[in-house]
Amino acid sequence: MPALAFVWGLAEGTAFFLLPDTLLTATALGSFRKALRQSGWALAGALVAGAVMFSFARRDPDGACAFVLRVPFVRSGMVDRADADFKQKGALAVLRGPARGIPYKVYAVRAPGNAVDVVPFLLASVPARLLRFLLMTAGAAGVSRLLGPSRRRAAWTLWAVLWVLGYGQYWAGVGP
Repeated sequence: MPALAFVWGLAEGTAFFLLPDTLLTATALGSFRKALRQSGWALAGALVAGAVMFSFARRDPDGACAFVLRVPFVRSGMVDRADADFKQKGALAVLRGPARGIPYKVYAVRAPGNAVDVVPFLLASVPARLLRFLLMTAGAAGVSRLLGPSRRRAAWTLWAVLWVLGYGQYWAGVGP
């Protein structure tokens, strides 16, 4: 499973549109420790993705931006908001992404054009990615523990319903 978490973090940081949190929370229903380890691997994959997308944008800014805009549910308004965030916060702009629903890959391809160097970008990426991973994982583990082993099926049902509703609400709100 660590390899899957790494690959999922890498994929979501480049061209995939489902968050690694989906896997991490599923794992947390059974083992908080395993989910914590997976969070580290998902972070590693995300950082590799961030470096790859940053490098792509440094070589071909228009091509990198066009690539990201072809990912489902990524919109040009997100690019504009990321640019505004970089102008206000520099490398720390990436910390705003999770709260704004702007994918990490958007920040990765916009950082070079906003005079953000790769090292500060990747350093800011650690809390931007890891905090959400850990909060989601801890929440799922807490719900699982609260429901107890006798209600494992209820925990899985709740997990599925929350992810379907969460993704549905996000995707419906993204718009054209």
